[in-house]
Amino acid sequence: MVRDGEQKAQQFAKKRLGTDRLPAGLPLAPPVTPWYATANIWWVTVEGEYARFAVAASHGPPSEPGARTTYARDGHNVTVDVDDDGTGERLGTADRISFRAETGIVVVVPPKPRGVGDKGGNAVEESSGWPDAGS
Repeated sequence: MVRDGEQKAQQFAKKRLGTDRLPAGLPLAPPVTPWYATANIWWVTVEGEYARFAVAASHGPPSEPGARTTYARDGHNVTVDVDDDGTGERLGTADRISFRAETGIVVVVPPKPRGVGDKGGNAVEESSGWPDAGS
């Protein structure tokens, strides 16, 4: 049955649009012929996380010339030996830095056989490392 529907769509496209493939996008008025433009809308979300973000300074305390101090956000516990017993006391967690941005995109193009749109059929695309950055 899917093949029948695909075959009818190809016949329609060949007869009305002069091509054997339907466009990706929405034909704008007038509805089919003559065809002036194709429009498409995407809602894009970009999310990410730094596995480790660090800032280092080449200045240490006066008692240790040439020492380095590093501030890191890597998801690990933060400890400091405040009572000089050789074991660091937990102060908290250096949460990883993450970000998220969203935007809408509208595209209008002149008539062409394939137009604009998701031609591969994969509406949600993610990188191989998401959501576990640095793992």
